[in-house]
Amino acid sequence: GKNITAKDRIRWLALQDPSRWDDDFWPQPYDQCAKVLREMGHRADALEILREKERLQRAAALARSDASWAVQCAMWLWDRVLGVTVGYGYAPFRAFAWLLGMLVIGSVLFQMAHGAHAMKPNTSFVLRAPEWAECVPGTAR
Repeated sequence: GKNITAKDRIRWLALQDPSRWDDDFWPQPYDQCAKVLREMGHRADALEILREKERLQRAAALARSDASWAVQCAMWLWDRVLGVTVGYGYAPFRAFAWLLGMLVIGSVLFQMAHGAHAMKPNTSFVLRAPEWAECVPGTAR
C-alpha cells in the first residue's frame, strides 16, 4: 500500500466544509486525526497535524478579529514567530537551535569587533585608571 504522509492527511482534512458547523474553522477533526496517529505510533505526523491545526486556528482568529490593522499586523507577526521558533508549542526544543544560532552570531560579531579594536572602555574613570593607561603604548605612569 501507499504510505500516506502527514501532508496528505492535512490536504484531506482541509476538505471539510466550514459552513457545516457554522464556523470558519473546526479543529476537532485535526485533534482526532492526531490522536489516532499518536496511538498508532506516528508521533511526528501527529505533531505536524497539530501544528497545522494551530496555524489554521490562529489564521481564522485573525480573520475574525476586529482589531486595528496595527494590532492585526502584530498578531500576524507573533503567530509567524511562534510557528517558526517553537512550532506553536509543539516543537519547544527548536528554541535551543535558535538560542545556539544567536549565541554563535553574537560571538562572531563580538570577536570581529574585538579584532578591529572596536571594544574599548568608554567611561573616563576606566580610561584614566592606571591599569588601562599602562596598556596604551607611549603612556607611562
